[in-house]
Amino acid sequence: QNTLDQFRKQIYKDYENPIEEIGELHFTDCEIPPMPILKSKLQNQIYNRNLMNKMRKSQEEKDAANSSRQNSSATKTIATKKVGQVSQSSYENVTQDVIALHSEQRCDPPRSLPPPGPLIRSKLRVGDLAYTMKVSYFSIWVLCRVLEVIPRVATENDSSTETYRVRLENVKKTQARVVTGKYLAYHNPSRVQLKVGTRVIAIFREEEELPGTKSNYYVGVIAEPPKSTN
Repeated sequence: QNTLDQFRKQIYKDYENPIEEIGELHFTDCEIPPMPILKSKLQNQIYNRNLMNKMRKSQEEKDAANSSRQNSSATKTIATKKVGQVSQSSYENVTQDVIALHSEQRCDPPRSLPPPGPLIRSKLRVGDLAYTMKVSYFSIWVLCRVLEVIPRVATENDSSTETYRVRLENVKKTQARVVTGKYLAYHNPSRVQLKVGTRVIAIFREEEELPGTKSNYYVGVIAEPPKSTN
């Protein structure tokens, strides 16, 4: 290591700045005098009190000088200019600084939108119509009819206290199946506005589909409250 240090010093020897000693520096413009060496506590308190009074007096003198300078500048004369009345034609010739890129038309929510209120989930009864998934959880949901209501014990993953034996409507040669309330949806629309996070089924349409094209129901979640923009 010593050999490497000596080798580095020899390489950078010609580029090092010369080191010269200078004399002592004395600062004579310091406003606060150096604190003397005091032996007693009373002497320290007297010195600190005198120092604070001196600093306060110096600050008051500076404030008084600044206020007098501001007052003298405020008494100076102010030049005035007579302004004539601008005609209406001058406003018409002025070009607009802000140009509208596009106009957005605000529309009110549809009248068919139900009022806000608490959502009440009523129990399904025998003979009621409902929607259930046809094949899997993410497949289309089809119309069915409740044939029987069977009591059950709620579990951690499904809080339903009943199971339902249902049969698909408008499907030939279909057998009855047993499902829980988690896999059923109401046939009638809600009478109140649904909150964000509510599980629903909704009609999904592609953008290129023509109006009036028959579409299917898919499971979803309310992502945002209804507004004029959506």
